[in-house]
Order: sequence, then C-alpha cells, then structure tokens
Amino acid sequence: MSFLCCGVKYSKNDPETYWCIETDINKPVQKKYVENHRVIKEIVDILTCKKNGCLKVKISRYGTFKGKKKLLEVENLSSKKAAIYLQETFNVRQRQPIVCPIQNVPIRKNNDFKYGKVIDSETQRARYLSEQDWASDYKIKCNVKTYFQN
Repeated sequence: MSFLCCGVKYSKNDPETYWCIETDINKPVQKKYVENHRVIKEIVDILTCKKNGCLKVKISRYGTFKGKKKLLEVENLSSKKAAIYLQETFNVRQRQPIVCPIQNVPIRKNNDFKYGKVIDSETQRARYLSEQDWASDYKIKCNVKTYFQN
C-alpha cells in the first residue's frame, strides 16, 4: 500500500515513512455490496502526512469470486471527507499493529570454527575446533605426489 502526498511517496515497505500509515479493519463492513458482489472485508489505510499534516484514507473492499478472495473496490478520500468518514466509523474500526519493514537478521554469538582433520595420509575431514563433532560427512581426498631429485 502506498500514498503520494505533498511530493513524498509513503509506503508500508519504506523504513522512512511506514509509521505514517495506520491500518484498520471495519467490523462490521460499512458497504455491504459492490456491483452485486458481497463485501466480506474492508481494510482502511489512514495516512497522516509528515510534511504538512494532510489526511488521506484508502478503503479497500474485498469479496469472494469463484471461491477466491478478490479486491472489489478501492475508495480514496482526502481532507474533510476523510475526517468525516473516520469520525463516523470510529466505533467499528479495529486498529492493526504496525509492522516494521526492516527485518531482524539473527546474529550468532559464537562461531563454530572448522579445520581439516587428517584421517590418513590421503584423506581429511572437516571437524569443529572444539573437537565435539564432525562438521560434515564429506571427505577430502588429496593424492600425494612425490618427486625425487638426483
């Protein structure tokens, strides 16, 4: 979901502007039918512009068509119409949590260092430095070549 307001593009996937967009779900839905299709879900995205404080609302209505969920209609409201809509639907909207678009990457606190443990004169195998276990089942074969010098 994205908005364009005052020359700034707001998106739920942008770490700079995701906090400006709030998402609500209307329960019960306010508009029951769209072109003979029954509305089963209404999602309301509310933008408060960080530049000038503008208010924009985007209402997405979903229904089922041939057993699949389908977007039926998107209604855009701004300024006074948006404020009136938000005031009228205050009691039926349920706020959804804001999800940060930056994903946490897990960090290991200890690294399992490996080295090549010699099994015989031609074979090595990866082993943990702590000598707890083998790091893999793969065996490395190195054919030894000897050269004689006269």
